[in-house]
Amino acid sequence: MGVADWISAFAAVLAVITTIVMFIKMQKYRRLQFLLSSFSLIDVKRSIKDKIKIYYDGTIVSNLSMIKVKVTNSGKLAIRKEDVVSPIEIVFNEKTKLIDWSVATTEPAGININLERLDDENAIKCNFGLLNPGDEANLELICIPDDGSIPEVRTRIEGLKHVDVKVEGVEVMPVEMPSFYTKWTLTRVVSTLFGIIFLGAGTSGWRWYLESKFLSVLIAESIMSIIAIMLLVLGLIPTYLYEKFKFKIDEYKYIILVVMLIFMWVVLNGIEPEPPEGWWEY
Repeated sequence: MGVADWISAFAAVLAVITTIVMFIKMQKYRRLQFLLSSFSLIDVKRSIKDKIKIYYDGTIVSNLSMIKVKVTNSGKLAIRKEDVVSPIEIVFNEKTKLIDWSVATTEPAGININLERLDDENAIKCNFGLLNPGDEANLELICIPDDGSIPEVRTRIEGLKHVDVKVEGVEVMPVEMPSFYTKWTLTRVVSTLFGIIFLGAGTSGWRWYLESKFLSVLIAESIMSIIAIMLLVLGLIPTYLYEKFKFKIDEYKYIILVVMLIFMWVVLNGIEPEPPEGWWEY
């Protein structure tokens, strides 16, 4: 068993280890979900509406609504205070006046959640010390008038591109996991695995070129090495490609590209001139 064979075997073992590590790492991600619902607190028949007065905390109101906000850490990692780059803000439009706010319940009990009214905006700031996976808090916000408007959620959390905001089961903002933990996980693992195996197999090909000096072998090995590197890059750092070069493809094009690269490598390996004793005995 030659040096090249040992290198190929090591590359195969490394590929398996890398796949396992990536799988474990991909199970850990941050995800913060907000479920909002709005309903009226006042239901007065039109026939008697002008004959009665309704007070809330000493103020006459004609309409009154409650916004319930369920905040849940639905990810696999804890979210700590220091992870929140920009504070969580629940912002209402100009036509809505926020008059009361409270933390109704938390699960588990005892989670430290603090709500603070922003002086210069019609908004509430939500602060917390720690949200473990599965932790949730139910907020209640009372506002006038009752026009059915839904507030906007603003925040910036380390390792999370967007929060998941839904209104009564209707998704408002697409759920976007951190870019490393997308639903393309299997394709990325396959791309990384083949990239490592192909690079390992290339050691025998380059040794064969150094012995034979065939131009066709040089061309084939050069292209196959480029393909192996591309597979590694597509598997490990697709986010870097997007952020650095503004290069982004959708899920199906991504899968097709990976499959095409693997197919091209196999075809080139098949038409490349082999050593006299064959690759398995080389």
